[in-house]
Amino acid sequence: MAFPVFEGDNNTNYTGGGTDWGAANMPASISAGDLLIAIVSSDGGSVGITFSGSTTSWTKIADGASYSGGGCTMGIAYANAVGTGDDLSITTDQSQSGTILVCRISGAETGSSPTLGAVETGTSTTPTVGNCNPGTAQDYLWLAIHAADHRRVTGTPYEPTDFNTGVYYRHSQTGGASLGYAHRNLNASSLDPDNFTMGTSEGWVTCMLAIAPPGASGIALPGMGGTSIGTSAFGGFLR
Repeated sequence: MAFPVFEGDNNTNYTGGGTDWGAANMPASISAGDLLIAIVSSDGGSVGITFSGSTTSWTKIADGASYSGGGCTMGIAYANAVGTGDDLSITTDQSQSGTILVCRISGAETGSSPTLGAVETGTSTTPTVGNCNPGTAQDYLWLAIHAADHRRVTGTPYEPTDFNTGVYYRHSQTGGASLGYAHRNLNASSLDPDNFTMGTSEGWVTCMLAIAPPGASGIALPGMGGTSIGTSAFGGFLR
């Protein structure tokens, strides 16, 4: 097998402070069969996030995780690209602002959900990334994700050890919520990375996805550091 390829992303900075965030900016050159990963970082605690599309059918992996301070919520969904007119719209059950990120990945398994690892939350300059355990060694693309309250998502080096140079999108408003990520290729049955780095202590939420190559199952057994689709690692906030 070959590793899935991270082809690119596009982000949307929503500043309206409402519940209808509208259409998200989509990555360039989407082809039929690509895997699309959508991530939302919303200001506010325990925000319900809805992912929808007129052309693209989105499946929520989970949402609702917020750190103890309650100032930032992260949600994630995935879709199999149609190739023409792929779209995403976001609505929330609270009036908030935040950041939307849509990633395009080629050469990935599209018959099952990516494996969602353990979700971590806290307030510090070193957002730890929890273990992700698909259970079977494959050529996985591992995507570490970091949501942070306000604009304090920057650090040097930003990414966990052995990951590519991290990418982050700072919200334009002091009261918003920001997003970042880093990825790496590794044939392994599980991965337990260290941490992102922020220059200033802030509330954060992190997790990691294991994205399988075609023909490999992306489903992990609950209780093994991963979450199968339909089972929430975010407790009672899955909607």
